[in-house]
Amino acid sequence: MPAALALVAQRQNQVDAYLAAVRRLSKGCGRTTIQAARSFAAKLQRAGGWERLSVDEQIAAIVKARAFASWLIVTGQLTVTADILGRVDLRLGNAARNYCPDAYRWFVDVCAVLNVRAGDVALQWNTLAKATALTGVAPDRVGAAEFGPS
Repeated sequence: MPAALALVAQRQNQVDAYLAAVRRLSKGCGRTTIQAARSFAAKLQRAGGWERLSVDEQIAAIVKARAFASWLIVTGQLTVTADILGRVDLRLGNAARNYCPDAYRWFVDVCAVLNVRAGDVALQWNTLAKATALTGVAPDRVGAAEFGPS
């Protein structure tokens, strides 16, 4: 087993911000939560960044730290490909609702004005969270450019 890696400031700051976000939700941060986040950050650091990992390594990293990866994704700090999104089971709509509460409230309020059925609100919010995953643009910043032709 490799020795524990001292995280550079950028990676440590991400881990610390994630743990603070979890605590704001009144959820505990047990040792496994902290270790999963640190391990994910260390993998990125060792590789020299997300894009330097192979697809299989990216998937393995996400699977071992789903909650941390989901937080990175819905806050626009990590972008994944459609292939990866289709191969990992993430609850991005739930993560986006938890970690982007202002955007979620705005979205629900607009849907209410538009008379969107409750079940459709959830489907559309999940779609928005997936757009965030693919574009790296947080839910409250997704606009026409993210849905336009590339």
